[in-house]
Amino acid sequence: MKVILLKDVKKVGKKDEVVNVKDGYGNNFLIKQGFALLADKEQLNNLDQNIKIRTKEENKEVKHQEKIKKQLEELQFNFSLKGSSEKTFGSISSKQITEELTKHNHKIDKTKLIIDGKINTFGIHFIKIMLHKDVIAKLKIVVKEENE
Repeated sequence: MKVILLKDVKKVGKKDEVVNVKDGYGNNFLIKQGFALLADKEQLNNLDQNIKIRTKEENKEVKHQEKIKKQLEELQFNFSLKGSSEKTFGSISSKQITEELTKHNHKIDKTKLIIDGKINTFGIHFIKIMLHKDVIAKLKIVVKEENE
């Protein structure tokens, strides 16, 4: 029996896949529990249309995130830390970076920031921001010595 999976099912397949399963398993478990639909002509056409719609929406979202990426990569954030030329006191946190992003009208969750190690040295640092699974922006951070 051919079924269209509505959800990911372990050892069977992923959402929107058309898979062959035994009749009893398909009828008594997958369809009854709402994990699948019988793969008839009408449902296959609906699946194709849904996939096309989702692909268009996904492409639109990627284009939108690409615009945001371009804006972010033009920005440079300046931070200052106390310390001497050899050692700093403290580091720049993801919270501080998201606050600066918010000031520039970019509401980005701090979990989207990819920071390699700590930002606790003077100089230029680059962090990555995961805007979308296919779109990653690089943000320039400049850390200077704080003058008292």
